Amino acid sequence: MSVLTADARRFRRRFADWNRYGVSGFVARDADEVDALCETRLAAWATVRVFRRAAVEGAGIEVVPTFRTPHVALAHAELEELLGRLERCEHQMIENPYYEGESSPPET
Repeated sequence: MSVLTADARRFRRRFADWNRYGVSGFVARDADEVDALCETRLAAWATVRVFRRAAVEGAGIEVVPTFRTPHVALAHAELEELLGRLERCEHQMIENPYYEGESSPPET
């Protein structure tokens, strides 16, 4: 099972009444904020996917604040739709210069 699938299922169990699957994300306004997130919150990941919010929302994925700014949930009612739409959504893969491990958790 992929990291994203496990995250989405965990979200669904935790917030069952909401009837959505969700994966964690972070909002950044610019490249400097992406860099800061890579250094502070994403150091365990060798690569990071960067999406434009408009592209995510245009793909039919909800961007839901979690009250832990800059954390958000990327959500959809159907698990396979969420994962597929994220995969097909325009994004950039960047190498994390602050990566602190031997190998990243599996990429989906």
